[in-house]
Amino acid sequence: TYNAAPDSTAAAISELKDFPAAHKIAVIGDMLELGKISGSAHLEVGKLLAASGFEKVIGVGSQMKLAIDYLKSTGFPADRALHFDRAEQVIEPLKNFIVDGAAVLVKGSQGIRLEKVVKAIMNEPQKAGQLLCRQDKKWLSV
Repeated sequence: TYNAAPDSTAAAISELKDFPAAHKIAVIGDMLELGKISGSAHLEVGKLLAASGFEKVIGVGSQMKLAIDYLKSTGFPADRALHFDRAEQVIEPLKNFIVDGAAVLVKGSQGIRLEKVVKAIMNEPQKAGQLLCRQDKKWLSV
């Protein structure tokens, strides 16, 4: 969750697509600071997600709405393609999606704060300070 750009996001989606898991869930946050290509880059993520075969997809941030809207336009079920404005809103719905055998991809620019989502679904969240980036009080208060 440290950073995201079109190439790294595409690579992450490709890795989960090929990962051997019974259930695949993607939580993808906005790719920030893309300037003029932001809209087209997020739409491209939507196209990649549509071709991924993931069971559930959650988009986070204003730009990822483009990707989620595209995904739904392909016939992907609306109850399995969700959009939220902030990372904190993702946690409870995501926990309801996770079942045994699930692999969860969490990818987004650092400003989206998706490490909060990772901490919430970790087996040992008390180790977040050791295992996750940006766990200082100042960063977590934003």
